[in-house]
Amino acid sequence: MGTAMTELSSRWKRLSDADKEPYFQQEAADRERFKRESAEADREAYERAVAKRNNLVVQEGEDYTKRGCRVKIASERAEEEERKRRRQAELEEEMDPEELAERRRIREQKKRETEERRKRKREEEKLVAGRHKKLNKAVAQA
Repeated sequence: MGTAMTELSSRWKRLSDADKEPYFQQEAADRERFKRESAEADREAYERAVAKRNNLVVQEGEDYTKRGCRVKIASERAEEEERKRRRQAELEEEMDPEELAERRRIREQKKRETEERRKRKREEEKLVAGRHKKLNKAVAQA
């Protein structure tokens, strides 16, 4: 590489000022382009840094639980729920009204049964709590 550079240097020195002029113009154009592109890259980097910094801070009207990684999870969950809702609506449109009414009746029946089980469980827990209260009083008096 040393001999090539020596040859290149000697050729450059032999060129007249008129022959060197296109290279100087190209150099000036390249410098201007570099300055312009550097300024644009700096502006973009600054905007990314500001956006990243703002992403770390809860903004006005924003829920703090939907920040950073949670944003992706929350948006995926919302998209999945929306997809399921649309699919359910499409399926219901395809069903005949009798089948749709039967499914709704079954769904309501299941809800009533679930509520009855919960009610019985609450009553049982209330009775057990009352028994424990009586036992605790008896132990305290003894």
